[in-house]
Amino acid sequence: YMEIQAFTQSDEELAERYARLQQQEQQISKANAHLQQQEQQIVERYAHLQQQEQQTSKANTRLQQQEQQISKMNARVQQQEQQISKMNARLQQQEQQPAKANAALQAREEQ
Repeated sequence: YMEIQAFTQSDEELAERYARLQQQEQQISKANAHLQQQEQQIVERYAHLQQQEQQTSKANTRLQQQEQQISKMNARVQQQEQQISKMNARLQQQEQQPAKANAALQAREEQ
C-alpha cells in the first residue's frame, strides 16, 4: 500500500510538473508571438523610413535642378543688364552729338 501511495504521489508530482511546464511553454509561445509582432512593426517602420529617404532624395535632386536653372537665368539676366548698360552708354553718346555739332556750328558762325 505504501508503495502504491508513493507511486501515486510521484504521479501527482509529475502531473504538476507537466502542468507547470505546459504553462511555461504557453508563456514562451506568447512572448515569441509578441516578439514576432514587434519585429514586423520594426520591419514596416524601416520600410517606411526608406520610402521617406527616397522621397527626400528625389526632392533634393529636384531642388538642385531648380537651383541650376535659377543660376542660368541669373547669368542671362546679368548678360542682358550688361547689354542694356552698353546701349545706354551709346545712346548718351548719340544724345551728346547734336549738342557738340551745334557748339561746333556756333563756333564757326562766330568766326
